Amino acid sequence: MGLTYNITEDYLYQQGVEKGIEKGIEKGREEGREEGREEGIEKGQKARERSMIIKMLKDKTLSMEKIADLAEVSVEYVKQVAEELEAQKGT
Repeated sequence: MGLTYNITEDYLYQQGVEKGIEKGIEKGREEGREEGREEGIEKGQKARERSMIIKMLKDKTLSMEKIADLAEVSVEYVKQVAEELEAQKGT
């Protein structure tokens, strides 16, 4: 007759599991914060880019191709912004 021991009921084992869970939760939070920061930076850059395009469109001295080149975006994106700007004027 052998001795059996249920490790999952051991106090030290349970403490280790709890610490592991806490570390996992903290790591997840850190990753979430980092991802949020990166997303915020990206949104800010896109907003600035859009603002710059709008200013150049309102100036009316540059072609859409030149604006796209300066802003490092596609001509299609500049046209989209221009169309949205015109739609806003109509409302």
